[in-house]
Amino acid sequence: MVAGFALAPASAQLAFSPPVTTLVRDSGVSVSPLSKSLAVADFNGDLFPDAAVLDSTGSGAAVSILLNDGAGLLLPPVRYAYVGDTSRSIAAGDIDGDGDIDLVVASEGGQGEPPPPSVQLNLLLNDGTGVFGVLQMESCGSGRGDTAAIITHLNADSIADIAAIDFNFNLCVSFGGVSGLVPPVRYTSPVQSKVLSSSDLDGDLDQDLVIGSNGLYVIRNLGGGIMGTATYFSAQGRVYSVDFGDFDRDGDNDAIAGNAQVNGLTRRNLVIYHNAGNATFAMPVEIDSSLHPASLTTGDFDLDGDLDIAVAHCNGCGLGGETPGLRNAASILLNTGDGTFAAPVSFPSGGPNSTVQGGPRSIAHADMDRDGRDDLVCYNITGWPVQQMSVSVLLNQTPRPCPADFNRDGTLDFFDYDDFVTCFEGAGCPPGIDADFNEDGAIDFFDYDDFVMAFEAGC
Repeated sequence: MVAGFALAPASAQLAFSPPVTTLVRDSGVSVSPLSKSLAVADFNGDLFPDAAVLDSTGSGAAVSILLNDGAGLLLPPVRYAYVGDTSRSIAAGDIDGDGDIDLVVASEGGQGEPPPPSVQLNLLLNDGTGVFGVLQMESCGSGRGDTAAIITHLNADSIADIAAIDFNFNLCVSFGGVSGLVPPVRYTSPVQSKVLSSSDLDGDLDQDLVIGSNGLYVIRNLGGGIMGTATYFSAQGRVYSVDFGDFDRDGDNDAIAGNAQVNGLTRRNLVIYHNAGNATFAMPVEIDSSLHPASLTTGDFDLDGDLDIAVAHCNGCGLGGETPGLRNAASILLNTGDGTFAAPVSFPSGGPNSTVQGGPRSIAHADMDRDGRDDLVCYNITGWPVQQMSVSVLLNQTPRPCPADFNRDGTLDFFDYDDFVTCFEGAGCPPGIDADFNEDGAIDFFDYDDFVMAFEAGC
């Protein structure tokens, strides 16, 4: 029998399927190249993640929903138009507390709106089947400019909230509720920006806000969604994307930022900010300078228990320093286990290979086929004016380092046995995992026998 022991680092190489691409819009559509947002969530309640993307012309706003086909790939889009001008950002979450995933889109203003136009938050409510309607619009502030919105949890209730920022120094917080959005509380942003994210950076279980610009501006949540003043942490360039995770396993959430115009030069890089534990970051450390990071996300892509980085490497997104002949890609940097990272491994993103104004603008990860592995989803847009928009899925085919580590906690022990039996009996499974251990499409005693043999063999 097997005593509890930690698993050795996986020796298997990363493996992803070739991208399978679903067209959103064909040629001839004029869309701002800043429209680069993607949201991945289960919109129709079938437990398979779906995708929502911005799909707007220069004179109208829309969102396209691409439902999962049940095998991890995406069906043709269903388009929802709404009142607005150029859309800049999309986010997903349960805003009205009914258990369904809704959408919020940040736009520059309404069509035909008299000056001064307002930056708008457009709430699209889900009816539970993946069909959306527009409930309301809230103004974040006056003026035009790039804007971004996120869905997070800022106060003490269980309903998601919205935070938004624009290029006119407006920062808005709008709490979700059973009737939709509460009119936003407005703060003055410390900087013009279109990059906004959230994480619990001080360990108090409240989500703090982070603005990316010429560095990171951390705004701590004082409790109940009341935001404090901003603290600035310098960068090596202009931040285009940021994500968080405990990369060095010290119990605090660190930050990964993708920068452009590094140190005043036409180059890009990825940096890590290590968290001292009280929302205070050390000076950023460069971890890569070869990629063009239009967007990034973090997940455990090699199944070793550490958070890795996936980058939308867009050589034609106007980030500066385009490399002639360099192909666009979805690139992964594996965590070595201590918060340092190996050189990127790149996979075709499914978008255009042109190095001129085109490529993957946004990247997300989710277990699209529910096999317990983080897959990649890329939103691809060609040049300016945009000629084509598409969404690609790259299914993770990396071998599992230890199949009998059923709860994926990095240790093979009797908790794995208990969790498998509980799952097999239909009493609940770990997230993203089912009891079809041999992956033959049926849950039966062959799965039980195969699990027991793998468990007794150890790793």
